[in-house]
Amino acid sequence: MVSLAAILGPSALTLFVVIWMCQESVLDVPSKIALTIFYLISLFMCLRNFYKVSFTEPGILPSMRKNNSSVKFADPIRDYYVEYLSKAELAETMRQRGVRESVDKYYNLKKFKYMQTSAPFLNDNQEVQPFIEPKKKHNKLSYCTTCEHLRPPRSFHCSQCGVCIEVHDHHCPWVGTCIGYRNLKYFIAFLFWTGMHGLVTFSICLTMEILCSSCWKDPNQAFYAYTMRTILIYSAFVGGCLLTFASYQVCSLGLRNVASNEDIRHRWNGHKRNRRYAKLYRKESGCCARFTYIIGFGQEVDEV
Repeated sequence: MVSLAAILGPSALTLFVVIWMCQESVLDVPSKIALTIFYLISLFMCLRNFYKVSFTEPGILPSMRKNNSSVKFADPIRDYYVEYLSKAELAETMRQRGVRESVDKYYNLKKFKYMQTSAPFLNDNQEVQPFIEPKKKHNKLSYCTTCEHLRPPRSFHCSQCGVCIEVHDHHCPWVGTCIGYRNLKYFIAFLFWTGMHGLVTFSICLTMEILCSSCWKDPNQAFYAYTMRTILIYSAFVGGCLLTFASYQVCSLGLRNVASNEDIRHRWNGHKRNRRYAKLYRKESGCCARFTYIIGFGQEVDEV
Protein backbone atom coordinates (compact mmCIF):
# COMPACT_ATOMS: atom_id res chain seq x y z
CA MET A 1 0.00 0.00 0.00
CA VAL A 2 2.86 2.38 0.77
CA SER A 3 4.40 1.73 -2.64
CA LEU A 4 1.09 2.30 -4.42
CA ALA A 5 0.59 5.56 -2.53
CA ALA A 6 4.13 6.65 -3.42
CA ILE A 7 3.38 5.99 -7.10
CA LEU A 8 -0.27 6.97 -7.46
CA GLY A 9 -0.16 10.07 -5.24
CA PRO A 10 2.46 12.08 -7.20
CA SER A 11 1.08 10.68 -10.48
CA ALA A 12 -2.42 11.96 -9.68
CA LEU A 13 -1.05 15.38 -8.73
CA THR A 14 0.97 15.50 -11.94
CA LEU A 15 -2.03 14.53 -14.02
CA PHE A 16 -4.76 16.68 -12.44
CA VAL A 17 -2.70 19.62 -11.20
CA VAL A 18 0.48 20.03 -13.26
CA ILE A 19 -1.07 19.09 -16.61
CA TRP A 20 -4.77 20.02 -16.39
CA MET A 21 -4.43 23.12 -14.20
CA CYS A 22 -1.83 24.55 -16.52
CA GLN A 23 -2.87 27.81 -18.17
CA GLU A 24 -4.48 27.56 -21.60
CA SER A 25 -1.94 29.99 -23.00
CA VAL A 26 0.85 27.55 -22.14
CA LEU A 27 -0.82 24.21 -22.94
CA ASP A 28 -4.00 23.93 -24.99
CA VAL A 29 -6.62 21.19 -24.53
CA PRO A 30 -5.48 18.88 -27.40
CA SER A 31 -1.92 19.01 -26.04
CA LYS A 32 -3.19 18.20 -22.55
CA ILE A 33 -5.13 15.20 -23.88
CA ALA A 34 -2.10 13.87 -25.80
CA LEU A 35 0.17 14.37 -22.78
CA THR A 36 -2.37 12.65 -20.52
CA ILE A 37 -2.53 9.58 -22.78
CA PHE A 38 1.27 9.36 -22.89
CA TYR A 39 1.49 9.76 -19.11
CA LEU A 40 -1.17 7.08 -18.48
CA ILE A 41 0.75 4.62 -20.68
CA SER A 42 3.85 5.26 -18.57
CA LEU A 43 1.83 4.73 -15.37
CA PHE A 44 0.28 1.55 -16.79
CA MET A 45 3.71 -0.01 -17.47
CA CYS A 46 4.75 0.83 -13.91
CA LEU A 47 1.62 -0.66 -12.28
CA ARG A 48 1.62 -3.69 -14.59
CA ASN A 49 5.05 -4.78 -13.40
CA PHE A 50 4.20 -3.93 -9.80
CA TYR A 51 1.24 -6.31 -10.04
CA LYS A 52 3.33 -9.05 -11.67
CA VAL A 53 6.16 -8.91 -9.12
CA SER A 54 3.75 -8.75 -6.16
CA PHE A 55 1.44 -11.59 -7.20
CA THR A 56 3.92 -13.94 -8.89
CA GLU A 57 4.93 -16.77 -6.57
CA PRO A 58 8.69 -16.18 -6.08
CA GLY A 59 9.71 -19.85 -5.97
CA ILE A 60 8.65 -21.20 -2.58
CA LEU A 61 10.08 -24.62 -1.76
CA PRO A 62 7.44 -26.92 -0.23
CA SER A 63 8.07 -27.91 3.36
CA MET A 64 8.53 -31.65 3.89
CA ARG A 65 7.31 -31.20 7.46
CA LYS A 66 3.98 -29.84 6.22
CA ASN A 67 3.59 -32.35 3.40
CA ASN A 68 4.51 -35.51 5.25
CA SER A 69 4.93 -35.68 8.99
CA SER A 70 6.44 -39.18 8.82
CA VAL A 71 9.09 -38.43 6.20
CA LYS A 72 12.61 -39.50 7.03
CA PHE A 73 14.88 -36.54 6.42
CA ALA A 74 18.06 -36.98 4.46
CA ASP A 75 21.33 -36.45 6.25
CA PRO A 76 22.72 -33.06 5.17
CA ILE A 77 26.22 -34.24 6.00
CA ARG A 78 26.00 -36.94 3.34
CA ASP A 79 24.04 -35.09 0.65
CA TYR A 80 25.92 -33.15 -1.99
CA TYR A 81 25.44 -31.55 -5.35
CA VAL A 82 28.15 -31.77 -7.98
CA GLU A 83 28.91 -29.77 -11.09
CA TYR A 84 28.96 -31.22 -14.57
CA LEU A 85 32.54 -31.75 -15.62
CA SER A 86 32.08 -30.70 -19.24
CA LYS A 87 29.88 -28.52 -21.39
CA ALA A 88 28.93 -31.56 -23.47
CA GLU A 89 27.60 -33.41 -20.41
CA LEU A 90 25.52 -30.41 -19.38
CA ALA A 91 24.26 -29.86 -22.93
CA GLU A 92 23.12 -33.49 -23.16
CA THR A 93 21.32 -33.21 -19.82
CA MET A 94 19.56 -30.04 -20.98
CA ARG A 95 18.52 -31.79 -24.20
CA GLN A 96 17.08 -34.76 -22.31
CA ARG A 97 15.10 -32.44 -20.03
CA GLY A 98 13.70 -30.41 -22.91
CA VAL A 99 15.51 -27.16 -22.20
CA ARG A 100 16.23 -25.78 -25.67
CA GLU A 101 16.24 -21.98 -25.60
CA SER A 102 19.64 -20.43 -24.96
CA VAL A 103 18.23 -17.92 -22.46
CA ASP A 104 16.48 -20.73 -20.59
CA LYS A 105 19.76 -22.62 -20.45
CA TYR A 106 21.48 -19.56 -19.07
CA TYR A 107 19.03 -19.07 -16.21
CA ASN A 108 17.95 -22.67 -15.65
CA LEU A 109 18.50 -24.23 -12.24
CA LYS A 110 18.98 -27.72 -13.61
CA LYS A 111 22.67 -27.04 -14.09
CA PHE A 112 23.57 -29.30 -11.19
CA LYS A 113 23.09 -32.93 -10.25
CA TYR A 114 22.61 -34.61 -6.91
CA MET A 115 24.80 -37.32 -5.50
CA GLN A 116 24.77 -38.77 -2.01
CA THR A 117 27.70 -38.95 0.38
CA SER A 118 31.42 -38.69 -0.24
CA ALA A 119 31.89 -42.31 0.84
CA PRO A 120 29.82 -45.51 0.37
CA PHE A 121 27.24 -46.30 3.04
CA LEU A 122 24.34 -48.67 3.55
CA ASN A 123 20.77 -47.38 3.48
CA ASP A 124 17.81 -48.82 5.42
CA ASN A 125 17.53 -51.69 2.91
CA GLN A 126 21.22 -52.52 3.37
CA GLU A 127 21.98 -51.35 -0.16
CA VAL A 128 25.23 -49.62 -0.95
CA GLN A 129 24.55 -46.04 -1.97
CA PRO A 130 26.51 -44.25 -4.71
CA PHE A 131 29.36 -42.01 -3.78
CA ILE A 132 31.12 -39.02 -5.26
CA GLU A 133 34.35 -39.76 -7.05
CA PRO A 134 37.28 -37.96 -5.40
CA LYS A 135 38.22 -36.13 -8.61
CA LYS A 136 34.77 -34.51 -8.93
CA LYS A 137 34.11 -31.20 -7.26
CA HIS A 138 31.21 -31.19 -4.85
CA ASN A 139 29.54 -28.93 -2.31
CA LYS A 140 27.36 -29.84 0.61
CA LEU A 141 23.65 -29.09 0.36
CA SER A 142 22.27 -26.82 3.07
CA TYR A 143 19.56 -28.05 5.43
CA CYS A 144 16.79 -25.74 6.67
CA THR A 145 15.86 -26.60 10.24
CA THR A 146 12.73 -24.42 10.07
CA CYS A 147 11.25 -25.97 6.92
CA GLU A 148 12.94 -29.31 7.66
CA HIS A 149 14.21 -30.09 4.20
CA LEU A 150 17.32 -29.97 2.07
CA ARG A 151 17.55 -26.87 -0.06
CA PRO A 152 18.68 -26.91 -3.69
CA PRO A 153 21.66 -24.76 -4.60
CA ARG A 154 21.01 -20.99 -4.64
CA SER A 155 18.11 -21.31 -2.16
CA PHE A 156 17.84 -19.42 1.11
CA HIS A 157 15.34 -19.17 3.95
CA CYS A 158 13.43 -15.90 4.30
CA SER A 159 12.80 -15.05 7.94
CA GLN A 160 10.00 -12.59 7.04
CA CYS A 161 8.04 -15.07 4.89
CA GLY A 162 9.06 -18.18 6.87
CA VAL A 163 9.80 -20.22 3.73
CA CYS A 164 12.76 -21.18 1.57
CA ILE A 165 12.98 -19.44 -1.81
CA GLU A 166 14.74 -20.64 -4.94
CA VAL A 167 17.42 -18.18 -6.13
CA HIS A 168 16.53 -15.90 -3.23
CA ASP A 169 17.51 -12.34 -4.11
CA HIS A 170 16.04 -10.48 -1.13
CA HIS A 171 12.80 -9.77 0.69
CA CYS A 172 11.33 -6.50 -0.59
CA PRO A 173 8.90 -4.76 1.81
CA TRP A 174 7.98 -2.28 -0.94
CA VAL A 175 6.26 -4.98 -3.00
CA GLY A 176 5.32 -7.14 -0.01
CA THR A 177 6.99 -10.36 -1.12
CA CYS A 178 10.30 -12.11 -1.64
CA ILE A 179 12.22 -11.65 -4.87
CA GLY A 180 13.30 -15.02 -6.18
CA TYR A 181 13.49 -17.47 -9.06
CA ARG A 182 10.07 -16.80 -10.61
CA ASN A 183 9.63 -13.05 -10.10
CA LEU A 184 13.17 -11.63 -10.22
CA LYS A 185 12.85 -10.41 -13.80
CA TYR A 186 9.50 -8.77 -12.98
CA PHE A 187 11.16 -6.97 -10.06
CA ILE A 188 13.90 -5.62 -12.32
CA ALA A 189 11.24 -4.62 -14.88
CA PHE A 190 9.33 -2.86 -12.09
CA LEU A 191 12.43 -0.89 -11.10
CA PHE A 192 13.12 0.02 -14.72
CA TRP A 193 9.60 1.14 -15.67
CA THR A 194 8.97 2.93 -12.37
CA GLY A 195 12.25 4.78 -12.82
CA MET A 196 11.20 5.68 -16.37
CA HIS A 197 7.82 6.86 -15.06
CA GLY A 198 9.65 9.06 -12.57
CA LEU A 199 11.79 10.42 -15.39
CA VAL A 200 8.66 11.20 -17.44
CA THR A 201 7.11 12.96 -14.42
CA PHE A 202 10.30 14.95 -13.88
CA SER A 203 10.40 15.97 -17.55
CA ILE A 204 6.80 17.18 -17.50
CA CYS A 205 7.31 19.18 -14.30
CA LEU A 206 10.58 20.66 -15.53
CA THR A 207 8.93 21.74 -18.79
CA MET A 208 6.05 23.34 -16.90
CA GLU A 209 8.54 24.98 -14.53
CA ILE A 210 10.23 26.64 -17.49
CA LEU A 211 7.05 27.58 -19.34
CA CYS A 212 5.16 28.77 -16.25
CA SER A 213 7.90 30.75 -14.56
CA SER A 214 5.44 33.60 -14.08
CA CYS A 215 3.39 31.46 -11.66
CA TRP A 216 5.78 32.29 -8.84
CA LYS A 217 4.86 35.95 -9.18
CA ASP A 218 1.10 35.32 -9.23
CA PRO A 219 -0.42 34.70 -5.74
CA ASN A 220 -3.37 32.88 -7.33
CA GLN A 221 -0.99 30.32 -8.83
CA ALA A 222 0.97 29.63 -5.63
CA PHE A 223 -0.60 26.20 -5.08
CA TYR A 224 0.17 25.18 -8.66
CA ALA A 225 3.75 26.43 -8.47
CA TYR A 226 4.63 24.77 -5.16
CA THR A 227 2.94 21.49 -6.12
CA MET A 228 4.82 21.41 -9.42
CA ARG A 229 8.20 22.07 -7.81
CA THR A 230 7.60 19.51 -5.03
CA ILE A 231 6.75 16.79 -7.56
CA LEU A 232 9.75 17.81 -9.67
CA ILE A 233 12.17 17.29 -6.78
CA TYR A 234 10.44 14.08 -5.63
CA SER A 235 10.35 12.50 -9.11
CA ALA A 236 13.98 13.42 -9.78
CA PHE A 237 15.13 11.73 -6.56
CA VAL A 238 12.95 8.61 -6.81
CA GLY A 239 13.40 8.15 -10.56
CA GLY A 240 17.17 8.57 -10.33
CA CYS A 241 17.49 6.09 -7.46
CA LEU A 242 15.31 3.46 -9.13
CA LEU A 243 17.07 3.72 -12.50
CA THR A 244 20.45 3.46 -10.79
CA PHE A 245 19.34 0.39 -8.83
CA ALA A 246 17.80 -1.14 -11.95
CA SER A 247 21.05 -0.59 -13.86
CA TYR A 248 22.97 -2.29 -11.05
CA GLN A 249 20.54 -5.23 -11.03
CA VAL A 250 20.77 -5.65 -14.81
CA CYS A 251 24.42 -4.88 -15.56
CA SER A 252 26.17 -6.04 -12.39
CA LEU A 253 23.92 -8.91 -11.27
CA GLY A 254 21.35 -9.92 -13.88
CA LEU A 255 23.66 -10.38 -16.84
CA ARG A 256 26.07 -12.33 -14.60
CA ASN A 257 23.18 -14.51 -13.35
CA VAL A 258 23.94 -13.66 -9.71
CA ALA A 259 21.34 -12.77 -7.08
CA SER A 260 21.87 -9.99 -4.54
CA ASN A 261 21.93 -12.53 -1.71
CA GLU A 262 24.65 -14.49 -3.48
CA ASP A 263 26.65 -11.38 -4.28
CA ILE A 264 26.62 -10.24 -0.65
CA ARG A 265 27.34 -13.69 0.80
CA HIS A 266 29.84 -14.62 -1.93
CA ARG A 267 28.15 -17.99 -2.39
CA TRP A 268 27.25 -20.09 -5.43
CA ASN A 269 28.02 -18.04 -8.55
CA GLY A 270 29.60 -15.37 -6.39
CA HIS A 271 32.02 -17.85 -4.80
CA LYS A 272 35.44 -18.34 -6.35
CA ARG A 273 35.04 -22.14 -6.18
CA ASN A 274 32.11 -21.90 -8.60
CA ARG A 275 33.51 -19.43 -11.13
CA ARG A 276 34.24 -22.07 -13.72
CA TYR A 277 30.83 -23.65 -13.15
CA ALA A 278 29.03 -20.34 -13.39
CA LYS A 279 30.72 -19.59 -16.72
CA LEU A 280 29.68 -22.91 -18.24
CA TYR A 281 26.62 -21.48 -19.99
CA ARG A 282 27.29 -17.79 -19.53
CA LYS A 283 27.94 -17.04 -23.20
CA GLU A 284 25.21 -19.29 -24.61
CA SER A 285 22.78 -16.36 -24.91
CA GLY A 286 23.56 -12.95 -26.31
CA CYS A 287 23.60 -9.77 -24.24
CA CYS A 288 20.47 -8.41 -25.98
CA ALA A 289 18.57 -11.66 -25.36
CA ARG A 290 19.49 -11.63 -21.68
CA PHE A 291 18.58 -7.95 -21.35
CA THR A 292 15.12 -8.40 -22.89
CA TYR A 293 14.57 -11.43 -20.67
CA ILE A 294 15.52 -9.50 -17.53
CA ILE A 295 13.29 -6.49 -18.18
CA GLY A 296 10.26 -8.71 -18.62
CA PHE A 297 9.90 -9.46 -22.33
CA GLY A 298 11.77 -12.78 -22.51
CA GLN A 299 10.46 -16.32 -22.46
CA GLU A 300 9.61 -18.01 -19.21
CA VAL A 301 12.31 -20.09 -17.54
CA ASP A 302 11.71 -23.82 -17.63
CA GLU A 303 10.56 -24.65 -14.10
CA VAL A 304 12.46 -27.03 -11.90
